[in-house]
Amino acid sequence: MDEIIRRIQKVVVVKGVRVHEFFRDFDRLRTGKVSKTQFVRCIGQAGVYLSERDVKIIHRHYGKDEFSIDYKQFVDDIESVITTKGLEKIPNVDVRHAHDQIEWDKFEYSDENTESEYKDARDLVAHHCHKYGLSVKDIYIGFDKTNRGWVTVSQFERNLPLPPHFSESKIELIVNRFRRGDLANYAVLHKEIEGHKAEDPLTYRHTLRKPEIVEHATLTSTTTTNFDSLMKALQLSFLKTRVRPLEYFRDYDKLRSSFITQNQFECGLSLACSAPGGFRPNRSQVQVLVQHYKNDEGKINYRKFCKHVDDMLYTGKEEDLVNDPLAQLPVIKAKDIVVGVAVLDNEEDELRAQELLNKMRQRIDERGLDLYPQFRDVDRRSGFTKGVTWPQFQRLLDLTLSMNLSDYDVVLLCNKYNNPATGHINYMRFIADVDDLVNIPVAGEDEELFASLDKRKEFLTLKDIHKEEDVSDMEKTMKKIKHHVIEKSLRVSEALRDFDPLRKGLITPAQFKRGLATLAPHLSAGELNAVASAYTSASAPPPTTIEWRRFVSDMDHMHVPSHKLEATPTIELHDFDELRRKVKEENQESLEDRGLQDEDREVLDACLESVRKQAIELCLDLGAPFFAADPLRRGKLPPSKFARCLDMTRANVFPEDILLLQKFYTIQSGEVDYASFLRDVVPHEPEDSLTEQTLRNMQQTLNIRQQRLEDEEGGDVDEVLYRIEIQVVDRRIRLEEHFRGFDKLRKGYVSKPMFRSAMSMCNIGLTPAEYAALEEKYSVEGMPDKFRYTSFCSDVNEAFGTVDLHTNPTKDAVKRRAPTNIEIDQHLKNESEEQVKMRNELLDKIARKVRQRGISLIDDLEDYDKLHTGTVTVTQFQRVLSDLGLYDVSVSKKQFDAMCHKYLVGLRDVASSKLHYKSFVADIEELQDNLHTKYVSSFIKRN
Repeated sequence: MDEIIRRIQKVVVVKGVRVHEFFRDFDRLRTGKVSKTQFVRCIGQAGVYLSERDVKIIHRHYGKDEFSIDYKQFVDDIESVITTKGLEKIPNVDVRHAHDQIEWDKFEYSDENTESEYKDARDLVAHHCHKYGLSVKDIYIGFDKTNRGWVTVSQFERNLPLPPHFSESKIELIVNRFRRGDLANYAVLHKEIEGHKAEDPLTYRHTLRKPEIVEHATLTSTTTTNFDSLMKALQLSFLKTRVRPLEYFRDYDKLRSSFITQNQFECGLSLACSAPGGFRPNRSQVQVLVQHYKNDEGKINYRKFCKHVDDMLYTGKEEDLVNDPLAQLPVIKAKDIVVGVAVLDNEEDELRAQELLNKMRQRIDERGLDLYPQFRDVDRRSGFTKGVTWPQFQRLLDLTLSMNLSDYDVVLLCNKYNNPATGHINYMRFIADVDDLVNIPVAGEDEELFASLDKRKEFLTLKDIHKEEDVSDMEKTMKKIKHHVIEKSLRVSEALRDFDPLRKGLITPAQFKRGLATLAPHLSAGELNAVASAYTSASAPPPTTIEWRRFVSDMDHMHVPSHKLEATPTIELHDFDELRRKVKEENQESLEDRGLQDEDREVLDACLESVRKQAIELCLDLGAPFFAADPLRRGKLPPSKFARCLDMTRANVFPEDILLLQKFYTIQSGEVDYASFLRDVVPHEPEDSLTEQTLRNMQQTLNIRQQRLEDEEGGDVDEVLYRIEIQVVDRRIRLEEHFRGFDKLRKGYVSKPMFRSAMSMCNIGLTPAEYAALEEKYSVEGMPDKFRYTSFCSDVNEAFGTVDLHTNPTKDAVKRRAPTNIEIDQHLKNESEEQVKMRNELLDKIARKVRQRGISLIDDLEDYDKLHTGTVTVTQFQRVLSDLGLYDVSVSKKQFDAMCHKYLVGLRDVASSKLHYKSFVADIEELQDNLHTKYVSSFIKRN
């Protein structure tokens, strides 16, 4: 029995569960006992699996009777290792930790040779983790949500931090050592790699506890870490991980006395050093820091420690910048924080690599490139691995530098910056070697920290960088952009302002070209260079920047002549249509540019006149084929489509004239502007502006509505309520839900405009006279502008049955009527005598056939009713009757429609409505019973 208890206690401590919580769900009366079946189920939910023999032993020890077990006593024995009862009576008792009371399995091999092989493999893994700043716990903590120290064997094996060329036998050796069943203990491996003692607790939080008071020997020269090297390691770690250690100590010092206890210092330092890739000091190194910053009272001066580790990030002095604001900042180069040295073994290859790096460095300086964002986007773990693959590195070089590198040069650079541990390219080292702007040197005594305005004139601009053949004609390019902006009604600022989050008005040339290409995709590289050169800022400091606000102002000036309309609100704006026509004419190419001669103009005019006469004499609709081919109404088509559409107009045009039209109306995108062709062939009179036409239409609509209000008579309230009831039943509407949104305090009434708004949301169409009649009937006494919607909704809901039975329980209740029955009754009221006669004849005919042949209608109709709504379409209903032989040529369509009209629900149209087949089947069964009764009566009379 003790062995079973210890085994369960070990599982409970490892998984961190409370066993009594699983038993309480089965013991509602808190009797303290459960059945044997319930006991096995509860203990299984806690993650403990017992054999039948174990259950029998537990029942023999804790059993109340033959069928129940005293789980309270069992839980007390199990949880005694976690907590101690009665601490309120004996508060001074020594409480041992749960990990100290359990005999844990020893993770070691019995064979000394196997254990020695494991230690060699473990040392390789530990060296790899220490070299690259990896932590075993950080790797597996994502799989261990409850921080138990256990993961599955597959998770343990798949995520082991292994060095390159690690054999499968060594992996199996490590996995088997920490494997227990289907789980593996990664916490013990973490302990061994970090150099903790075997008796240390397994959880990470307990590594922060104050160690036992022992006499620490004075550090001798053989100590592996001295104070200076330790401080340098911490400085580089905090610089790389961007951690402010002061933030982790400040919470322990509420009075800001600059001193905290030793335990608080260890906790804060552990948290500050827990960032991925950071330096993690061990216990002996932490004690070195404690001894150095401890005062006479045994407390730690954490502010002094933070000032020392922040020296590399800030002034490099012990004084604060507050006390010495003119102190020079230290030179922090990317090479100081990048791990690894890139040197090739072959001297010739190294010289060639240095030449390539010098060319790249010069190109980056000329163009002001920033390589890191592009490399970081490709990094698979968002900048944590600091590595990219060989193909990715080659693509990024082509994308960022645009240099013609040979395959040999690319392979040379890949070999230089290859990381042998991962097989990837260390792009951080590459960027540190080629990007001089990152390593900005501090100005000397005779040098200026910032360049003067006179020297800024000597800075290189895009005009100096681009060659003359790379820059297109600026005037033509601006006309093209203006025409595109006017035609598409674009806002230029929307394409550029996202690149300038601080709204300084300056962006980089690459960003400007990217935004301009998004705005006008048809622009060539030379045209983009021309615009960028024209708007290059000469007054801004390097690198070269573009004044995008000036460009936006020039473009928007076409829409609005002045941006300060609030100062001059009476300024006259130009006509937009006239502006569009003017810009289009300016951007239109001449006949020579289109490849036409002067005599071609005469032929073109004759062709247009011929097409115009044919359209008038033959009443041709020239625009129909073009509009059918251009559903988006872009006003342009490919040349082949233009010729095909012109032929479909039935206008007699010769092939050479078609080619001439195509050449004349071809625009810059290579398509034919058929809209201009139609305007030239069929000129139309200018229409009124859209704003004036819209205002006239609105005024006419208001006049018509006012005239209807004057002509309408008052509505009948009962008739209006009946119509509303029919719509509510037909569409299954709850009117109260629409009114409650306007009545937050549930007063039972709303204003009359709110009543009309709620009815509009229900899509119930009422005339103003009908609204007025309802508002008069349900108006609130003493408040004529209010409408009592509760009474209105109660009267409407009476269509379903008796309402308000909860307030008047003695009221005679009327059986609730289904909405479908209400709709069927409504159909019956609107039927004529002829329809009733035809329906009854057809129903009687169908009932006789069903009775004679013993047909079950409900089974065939339910096959089409997958959702069991009781309805099918009219087409499905007709198909079932035809399959069963109940609908043949002897039944006319008029008879069938008359029968279906009774059972329609939803829409009124027979072709698109649903038919309630359950009511139809009920009527057929009722007719069958009547026929059977008649048959029995006649049989009795005959006999």
